[in-house]
Amino acid sequence: MNAQDNSRNTALHWAVEARNSTGISLLVDKSAPMDVPNAKGSTCQQLLIQSKPQWLGPRLAERIRTLAAQQMKESSSGKHSCLKRLMTMWNGVTGDKKMKQWIVIGSPFIIFYILGCIFQSSLNYYLKAFLLGFTFLLINFGSRLCRVWSDGSSMEMLPVSVYLATKVSLFYYKRLSMIF
Repeated sequence: MNAQDNSRNTALHWAVEARNSTGISLLVDKSAPMDVPNAKGSTCQQLLIQSKPQWLGPRLAERIRTLAAQQMKESSSGKHSCLKRLMTMWNGVTGDKKMKQWIVIGSPFIIFYILGCIFQSSLNYYLKAFLLGFTFLLINFGSRLCRVWSDGSSMEMLPVSVYLATKVSLFYYKRLSMIF
């Protein structure tokens, strides 16, 4: 239900565009999100509630208003509301599937580079431990974000990307130790 096409339209966007009141009713009953913007920036909430289409019917319109209010209340008081807001912002930036794949592929290279810089630095051990702990927290947050954000097909590339990142980082640091 949260899947989006190339124009970032959800199933609910398509049901509204087709004026399919049965489809809208079914999707709203299944708690389809109404606050997801498409590429034009319009949400289903704007299309259904603010424009008040005549073809919708009064009972369905009332049910949509109550469910939209309930979703707004849950999203503002939910324990993951900050993560949801971040995901909405992130999807606006990276709506493209290719961009998501490149982020999933490139993130292990960046993480291994940061870890190598921490280990190679001449900082004292307490600061290194703090930086490693902070990096671990960032990796943990990033993996949770990736699980929520990714559709699964781009996650299939992650093990190969981690494998290649280890090989590149080992080669890079081995070559660096030979120079110095």
